[in-house]
Amino acid sequence: MIDLPSPTSRRRIRRGSPDLGHLVDSVRSKAEISGLPSGVASALATFVRRIGAWIAIGTLLAACRPSPVDLPADSVAQIGTRVVSTTEFAEEIRRRGVSAPNEEEAARRRREVLEALVDEESLVQRATTAGLDREPEVQRRIRRLLAQEYRERTLGTTNPAPSEDELRRWYDAHVEEFMEPAQTRGQLISIRFPRKSGDELHQAARQRLTEVRAAIEASPKPEELFAESARTISDDPGTRRLGGDTGWILPGRLTRWPDAVNAELFALRDQNPLSPILETSEGLYLVRLRERKPPRVRAFEEVRPRVEHRVMAMLKERREREFITSARAAISVRENPAVLASIQVPTSTATLSLTPPSLPGTSTPSPSQP
Repeated sequence: MIDLPSPTSRRRIRRGSPDLGHLVDSVRSKAEISGLPSGVASALATFVRRIGAWIAIGTLLAACRPSPVDLPADSVAQIGTRVVSTTEFAEEIRRRGVSAPNEEEAARRRREVLEALVDEESLVQRATTAGLDREPEVQRRIRRLLAQEYRERTLGTTNPAPSEDELRRWYDAHVEEFMEPAQTRGQLISIRFPRKSGDELHQAARQRLTEVRAAIEASPKPEELFAESARTISDDPGTRRLGGDTGWILPGRLTRWPDAVNAELFALRDQNPLSPILETSEGLYLVRLRERKPPRVRAFEEVRPRVEHRVMAMLKERREREFITSARAAISVRENPAVLASIQVPTSTATLSLTPPSLPGTSTPSPSQP
């Protein structure tokens, strides 16, 4: 038996010690002294030499390995090639609306935000490696996002309020929009009967309504008596509980009553406010005029919120148009009419709008269009 190199010697070998040659000679000498054949001694020496060589190579490779680079002092983490600064991380916390009642919860929340950033960035870097950022559709989305972001940063998300003079001038120029036609408010009694009812039922209904009309016409308080009669005999469910009150009616507006009833109501005058008995396909009607409003123009104070809304929309559109016009003036545009004319547009039976798409975030078409 021969003695193997001592632990100290083995450590020297692992460290790539310069005494490796001496150790190899020592192994060979001890093998020969022990009476081993010279071939075995040489094999042992070769074995020790090879082990030492591999250990030296490993030591050299380990030394060549790049040491970890310290992160910048103002950074939270490095995710692949992206360094997340403290400012960026704080902004991400603010953007996500993260809050915590104590430091323990704050630490947990910070960890959640960081893990979310790692998830997102790992996908972004894989997508970039896969070339998604070079795909036409992705580039179109990026361009639209850039255009919208530039617009919002330049114009802002709010528009200056119009002045009092601007509001007044717009109101005066569009006063016809605030015209109110004459309105009428009346009372109504309806008695309905089946279309195929006999003459006897029809005559009984007419006789009853004739008596009611005569009583109303002779009453010193016709409005009160009409209301009482409507609650008692009217078949119109919408006005019966209201004493026959029709509410304010505008000319030309559809109502649930026959056109002849509406026309009669608007034809009545204060001197003769009670109609004759009206016979329609739906039954018999009796109407009475209560009030009338003449045509009028709504005052500026009444419609100020509506005017302000319209003027602000007008000013916003003008401002956006000027913004687009200025941007277009700073860029050259060259067209190839022949190629443009060769592009096929799908046909459709539907009516197509010729208005170009709006700039993202605006309602303003390109100024090159009418």
